[in-house]
Amino acid sequence: MLLAFAQPLEFVWGGIKDDVRIGAGAIILSGVTIGECSVIGAGAVVTKDIPSNVVAVGNPCIIVDYEKSVKVTVCIGD
Repeated sequence: MLLAFAQPLEFVWGGIKDDVRIGAGAIILSGVTIGECSVIGAGAVVTKDIPSNVVAVGNPCIIVDYEKSVKVTVCIGD
């Protein structure tokens, strides 16, 4: 079976900025931008731009917390 499209499919990259954390299974739609130091919850569906320094979760994704400064500590090993 041959499928024909009226217009070619095109991927539009919005952008994921620095220090963004994205949970497992999150879906980010084409053209969406996620700001610096934001956290996207597992299984979230991001349909709109997400500003910097926020925690966003859900389907559709909503902002649940705003941090003026986000500090993340990464511990490797013991």
